[in-house]
Amino acid sequence: FDVDQDGDLDCVSAVQEDYDESVPSVTYVWILKGVNGHEAKNISYYVRRGDAPDEFLFKDKNDEKPLQTGRCIYSDYKNCVLIELPYGSSQECMLWISWEVKNNVPKACTDEFEEY
Repeated sequence: FDVDQDGDLDCVSAVQEDYDESVPSVTYVWILKGVNGHEAKNISYYVRRGDAPDEFLFKDKNDEKPLQTGRCIYSDYKNCVLIELPYGSSQECMLWISWEVKNNVPKACTDEFEEY
């Protein structure tokens, strides 16, 4: 994920804020560090299941824009998930990992990210 579009990858953290079992849906807060002169910010995203098995719908909770579609490309169902989603004016590919493997990301996860 290249938040400042300078060509290198930037880290983003996320915290689960809310889960609604009745929908089901979840709210995640993305914690974006301030890099290369960009202001640090937190963004709350509402997320729910999409229309296809590999899709999810999401939106910035502080924005009136409609739900957007993201796609799950790969998951090992334990340590990582590779997703593709629109962010700003571009399509982004993001590798999300669990906190437990942040210093030793499984090769299968990085291989999938590099291949995609």
